[in-house]
Amino acid sequence: GDAFFREKPDLPDGLSDLEKERLGADFRTIRRMAGEAKQAAGLRELLPYYAILVADGDKMGTILGKLGVVDDHRTLSKALSDFAVESRRIVERWNGHLIYSGGDDVLALLPASAAIVCAAELAAEFRTRLGPIRKLPGLSDGDEGGTLSAGVAIVHHLENLQISLERARAAEKAAKRTRNALAVALHTRGGAPITVAETWLGASAEPTGLEWIRWIDAFRGGLSRGFPYELRDLIREWKGCYAGDEKMNRMRQEVVRVLKRKQGREGGESVLASLPGYSSADIGQTLLPSLDTYDKWESFASRLVIARFLADFPKEEATSG
Repeated sequence: GDAFFREKPDLPDGLSDLEKERLGADFRTIRRMAGEAKQAAGLRELLPYYAILVADGDKMGTILGKLGVVDDHRTLSKALSDFAVESRRIVERWNGHLIYSGGDDVLALLPASAAIVCAAELAAEFRTRLGPIRKLPGLSDGDEGGTLSAGVAIVHHLENLQISLERARAAEKAAKRTRNALAVALHTRGGAPITVAETWLGASAEPTGLEWIRWIDAFRGGLSRGFPYELRDLIREWKGCYAGDEKMNRMRQEVVRVLKRKQGREGGESVLASLPGYSSADIGQTLLPSLDTYDKWESFASRLVIARFLADFPKEEATSG
C-alpha cells in the first residue's frame, strides 16, 4: 500500500541498511507498477482518506427484557443472525471490508464516499429485520429500540489505526446520545475535527442519507466550495444580533440569496435544479431543512463542510450481489 501514496517515502520506515539495500530496487519497481495501475484506472493520485463505520442497535437490552417465552428469544436471535449475514453483503456491495457483525454490532472499513449511504442501508435493513419483533407479546411500535445508530469517522490513512478506531467509536457515541441516528466525524490532518449527528429522518423530513447525498452531489455539480464557510460567517453574525421566529425567517431568506449566488455555473439555478425534490418556487423549504435555532443552523453548516470535503472523492457505485 505504501507504493500508492505520494507522501510515503521510497521505503517503509524501520528498515535496516541491509534491508534497504535488498528491497530498494524491488520497492521502486512496485512503485512504478502502482503508478501504471493508477494511470490505467484513470487516477492521478489516490485520496488518502477512508472511513471507519461503527454501528450498534438501540435499547436492545430493553427489548430482551420484555420478551417472554423461549420462542420469542429465538425469533430475536434469528433476526439478528439474518442481519449479520446481510450486513456483510451490504458492506461488500459498497466496496468495503466488514471487520465483524455480531448481531446488532457492526465494524467496517469503507471508501469515504460510500460510508454514509452504506450506513443508511444498514440502518434500514436493521429496522426491517427487527420489525416482526415489535409484534411479539409485551412489545409495541411505541417502544423505543430496535433501531440502529451508526458513527462514521473519515480519517487519514497515515493516522494510527487505534486512534482512528477511537474516533469512529466516539462518532457512534454521538449518534447513540440521540439514538436511531447517524453521526459523521471528519478528521483531517492539521484541521479541527467536525462531527454532525442527526436522526435518520432528517430535518427536511427525508432520510438523512439522501440529504447528505443531495449536498455532496451539489458540490460535485459546481456549487461554490466557499458556500459552507460563508454560511458559517452569516450564522455567527446573526446569532449575536438577532433572535425570534421572524428573524429566523429573514435569515433563511438571506441564506437562499447567498445560495443562489453560489451556483458556480451559468444558468442561475442549474446546479440545484438538477437535484431531486428541487422547486424554484420555494427553494428555502425544498433544499434547506426547516431549521428553527442557531444551533441547528450551525450543525447544518458543519454538514456542508463535510459534504464539500467528500465531493472531492469519486462517486462510489454499489456493486451487484
